[in-house]
Amino acid sequence: MRTILELAKTLFAALSIPLALLNMFSGIVAGVWLLFLHRWADFGLGAATAFAGSYAVTILLIPTLALQAPGLALFNAHKPILGVPLIMAGALWTYAVMALWCLFMFSFFLWKGNGEHTILYLLWAYANAVGPWSYMASREQGESASMSTLSLFAAQVGCFAMMCGVLFLHADHTVVALSFYIVPFLLAVMLLQVALLLEAAGNMKGEDRGARVGAVFD
Repeated sequence: MRTILELAKTLFAALSIPLALLNMFSGIVAGVWLLFLHRWADFGLGAATAFAGSYAVTILLIPTLALQAPGLALFNAHKPILGVPLIMAGALWTYAVMALWCLFMFSFFLWKGNGEHTILYLLWAYANAVGPWSYMASREQGESASMSTLSLFAAQVGCFAMMCGVLFLHADHTVVALSFYIVPFLLAVMLLQVALLLEAAGNMKGEDRGARVGAVFD
């Protein structure tokens, strides 16, 4: 477990600067660029997504709460065999939503670009893909904030990988083709959270155990 965490820290350190630049300037640069080109519709779609994206994602994550709430209740009632599968199913839904959201943003905006100004539309796609998750992660506190930050980092790395795939490997702009660039990172973090859950199930007892497990997947 410590080896995996150390690898994650190393990857975070290596990509912290390019990701920080993307997070700060992708939306601003792409937005100004679109306005300069008079692509009002594409700018409006992105602006609307930036405004409503967090609300849309919250609605899409309702099944996560529906699965994890009874799962945590069963876990706290000393029934981990019943609770753990529900918690894991909730986590799987969360990462599925995250992956599909990012993939759709990239596929859609690259389609809107129609092969023109690829860098512009990659920046716009990145801003709209990551923005809602960044906002949600900023609202988390405590241990749940740490796990949300890790999930967000995986999404950011995956989106960066999609950008590199399109620019340097000429990847197709379809959801299926782009999924090979982002899914491995999200899957790795999900498996890490599952490992933490199983470790908590083995080491924690009573209410303290339930509280720690809840923080893993919030």
